[in-house]
Amino acid sequence: MKILVVDDHPVYLSGMIALLKQLKKGHIIEDASNGQIAYDLILGANFDLIFLDLDMPEMNGFELLKKINEAPLVPKPKVIVMSVNEDEASIAACYKLKADGYIPKSTSRNELIRLFDNLSNNDHYYPKKLFNKLLNNIYLGTQNKKLHELKPSNKLSALECQFLVLTAFEYPNKRIADRLGTTESTIKSMKYKLYKKIKCKNMVGATLYGLKNQFFTLRDLNDDSQIEFLLDKFKAI
Repeated sequence: MKILVVDDHPVYLSGMIALLKQLKKGHIIEDASNGQIAYDLILGANFDLIFLDLDMPEMNGFELLKKINEAPLVPKPKVIVMSVNEDEASIAACYKLKADGYIPKSTSRNELIRLFDNLSNNDHYYPKKLFNKLLNNIYLGTQNKKLHELKPSNKLSALECQFLVLTAFEYPNKRIADRLGTTESTIKSMKYKLYKKIKCKNMVGATLYGLKNQFFTLRDLNDDSQIEFLLDKFKAI
């Protein structure tokens, strides 16, 4: 894997690179101190993953995300935004600019391990708090009514509905498999087919589908005690 870390703060940049070298031994890790330098590097090399700060001179993170989208790169690198900004608007703007994830600069080593696990399964990654902010912005921003009742879709099986619930609560594939009494390979296969069935590409899209079809509410997603209640509701489908 070839990784690029883009940040204008030298202390954070060196710290992030040191942490990545511990987690990804043997992989190529390069750095850039602003968006313009990063863009020039990206055009000349095939990076697999980019960690991107938002507030930088020359070209900020939002501008660089847009440039990456417009560039004739095949395949496109995955981009994870890392920022001190945790406001809804910034998170939603990066998602709309096709960022593959958004993490705070205070992210722990364990959080990075979870991030790499999600990316290896071709999904997005947002820590729980930021994920809920993203959902709040892009979902409630277009909805005027509150959701009170569960309305399971008759297009989905009980297992698929339960998978959507656990995905919305950010369970990784292995934990979902253990919770639903099946194998991780079964979950990965079902996930691919389910995403295709409900016409979404990632965890965010799947959770929005669950919200729009009233499988659960945003309030539910902020209360882990609701998991058992929701799973039980779908057993009878």
